[in-house]
Amino acid sequence: MSSVYLGAWVNWQAGFLYGAQVTTTSSQALCLVSFLAIFIVVFGRHFWGILRFILHQLRVVRSPQDGLYHQEQVLLRNSTSPSAAFWEFLRIGWAWRGRAEYSLARVTPLILLAAAQVVVFTLAGVFSSGTFSVTNEVLVQSDACGYINYPTGGAGEIFNTTDWSLLNAAFVEDRTAATKSLAYSRTCYGDYTGSDCNYFIVPSIASNNATVACPFDDSMCLKNDGTGVMQMSSSVHSIEQLGINSKYDYGVTYNRVTTCAPLVTEGYQQWFKNAQGVDQYLEFFYGSYINTGNNEELPVTFAYDSFSNNYTATAYPVKYVEFSISFT
Repeated sequence: MSSVYLGAWVNWQAGFLYGAQVTTTSSQALCLVSFLAIFIVVFGRHFWGILRFILHQLRVVRSPQDGLYHQEQVLLRNSTSPSAAFWEFLRIGWAWRGRAEYSLARVTPLILLAAAQVVVFTLAGVFSSGTFSVTNEVLVQSDACGYINYPTGGAGEIFNTTDWSLLNAAFVEDRTAATKSLAYSRTCYGDYTGSDCNYFIVPSIASNNATVACPFDDSMCLKNDGTGVMQMSSSVHSIEQLGINSKYDYGVTYNRVTTCAPLVTEGYQQWFKNAQGVDQYLEFFYGSYINTGNNEELPVTFAYDSFSNNYTATAYPVKYVEFSISFT
């Protein structure tokens, strides 16, 4: 069973800077939004106190100055907010026009500085909620990730209770996956892309279909004119289609090409009788087959059991593959 990871993580599709995010619950997000708004207000107030103190000290001179200078220093010393300081600086700049040299020019930097803080912290408070968004793109974690370790019983070995439990779990898992996959493919691999199709990062994997020439000897295909063989190709990227959160340079691309060629059976098949003398096994001879159990090479490509309807060939089997990647 997988669950959503709560905490800080990086969405590498957006990069380290823009992809840094924190996933929380709805109630926690509401508390964070409120805290951030209050924090911006409090921080802005104290930031102005620190800024005006620094300006006041930097402007201190021992030589005699005019009244405008002293009023500016008094205002820097006693103003409680940047908005109040902005208005007072405008008033004293206007009041000293014609009395002090360059009165408006001298007070303009302080007016702009107070106005800049008002604008910056106001915008920060307004857009603070924009740092939070509701999305269905999350980081999934699981403590039980992997595949079922099927019991490997030898000849004559009797399965114990644990082995039967594993086999039963594997059957249930395979049946559930097959049922859900069939329903999903019928619903989402078409024009419909509703709410039932948002389980994965993309609703479907695109594929290309084309007619190609016979991949075998021309005499083996029912049609060898370039129209009787269908080829399907698809490409899956571990990040773009599977949603595995990793740097793009570390992503893996899997390309699959499947060619479906109806073959001539006359001259390539033969019935074999069982112990009761009944035709049971229909064997096809299109090339040798390597038995992976004992590495024995058999002349039969595949066989069909008419009694148990056992097809040895399956399309798109789901398997795990162990491999290693080295970077140089």
